[in-house]
Amino acid sequence: VPADHTFILKYKTARQLGFFKDHDELFFNGIGQDWEFSIARATVTLVLPQEINAHECKVLASVGALHSQERSYSTKIIDNNTIQFKLSRILKPYEGLTFTVGFKKGVVVPPTIAERKASFFRDNSQLIVCLLFLLLLLLFLIFSYIKIQRNRPFQNVIPLFEAPKGFTPGMVNYFVKRKVTSDTLSSDIVAMAVAGFIKIETKEEGFIFKSTVYTLTRTDKVPDEVYYEEQLKKLFQGRNSSVTITKSYNKSVENFFIKTKSLCDKKVEIFFDNHTFLFIIAVVIATLSCLIQFFLSIILGVQFIDTIGMVTIFSSYMLIAFLFKFLFKGYTKKGYQIKDEIDGFKLYLETAERERLKFVSTPPKMTPQHYETLLPYAMALGVEQAWSQQFTPLFKKLEQAGTPYHPYWYHGRAFRATLFGSSFANNIRPALSSSIGASAPGSSSGFSSGSSSGDGGGGGGGGGF
Repeated sequence: VPADHTFILKYKTARQLGFFKDHDELFFNGIGQDWEFSIARATVTLVLPQEINAHECKVLASVGALHSQERSYSTKIIDNNTIQFKLSRILKPYEGLTFTVGFKKGVVVPPTIAERKASFFRDNSQLIVCLLFLLLLLLFLIFSYIKIQRNRPFQNVIPLFEAPKGFTPGMVNYFVKRKVTSDTLSSDIVAMAVAGFIKIETKEEGFIFKSTVYTLTRTDKVPDEVYYEEQLKKLFQGRNSSVTITKSYNKSVENFFIKTKSLCDKKVEIFFDNHTFLFIIAVVIATLSCLIQFFLSIILGVQFIDTIGMVTIFSSYMLIAFLFKFLFKGYTKKGYQIKDEIDGFKLYLETAERERLKFVSTPPKMTPQHYETLLPYAMALGVEQAWSQQFTPLFKKLEQAGTPYHPYWYHGRAFRATLFGSSFANNIRPALSSSIGASAPGSSSGFSSGSSSGDGGGGGGGGGF
């Protein structure tokens, strides 16, 4: 009810005293700086114990916002044991009056070491719990990581002359990158061309800023593999027998991307082990930490960390957990076997010293057909240039004989076999990325790396004489 009201608040407070080498002092926020309204007048009267003479005390106060050093006040000693502080200006919202009174030592018995330790742990209980659980989380994740590393099978890489059975070039790239990239799509496109399912034609467009246009034309040959059959259905929808890949959005290419991701997920995901169980335990540890801190604030009446701080701490736990989840990325036992096979196959593709391979087994004969068959895999593994260079002597020999090598499935500008794999892969990447655009699920992240290669109000401080 609108009227003049008088409120009397009675309370007890402790631990407002500071104990120093040559004096002790009372440091107290007489008004508080959290009021949302102005204060016209304020007077603080301090009654000291009989053992303390007010005339012998050192007195200091500060007025204003937090950490302010303003002295807009007056001090008056009423009697030997009473000191009065009076404001000399109106306080704005969130301003206060903090005073410090220093007196001789020996009047107040200081807290014992045990009492100080107890107060410290009580005041910082939430922070201590936070640090302990953070340490627990880090130790758990570190030891888990060490254990996982030790349990990994020993990698025994020897040159292999073919890819893992049932793995297309796109699957191989997905297995290594753990996501669909532009190399996944481009290597599968070349694989389908080599198999005779499509033909590739390139041409240059533009006068000053030239760009390459890729036209894929479907042939009458039908694939036996479901993987390629599904890809072709999405790439050539309806009665369309050709699709053009430029730097403009293309719905067919986007569908091709989505289908490829689905097919690779189905085939390859079973070989990935992200150790999700460890991540769940990390989440449990983080949740327990926050719950215990919350109950401590209720039981002990302390709140060192507010709600925003609690959310920040939990987010920090999750950030650490996600970081280790990334480090934990690995393969299942069968997955590591396939990884060894892929590494061995890659070793063969990039090894120029063919004589060294004879100590392992009999390498396949170097023919144009063999070059074409494994070129998509070389593109998928980022070693297309090394693979092509191994056939330089053969291509030169064919050129000197008047029968230069040129694949039947490719039509475009001057063809150089030793440069085709790397130039095709480098040029088609941005075209594929632009054709899909940002609307394809995961295309942005996938193609981004698709390359092969104790204060009071008024700010006064204890002992500030």
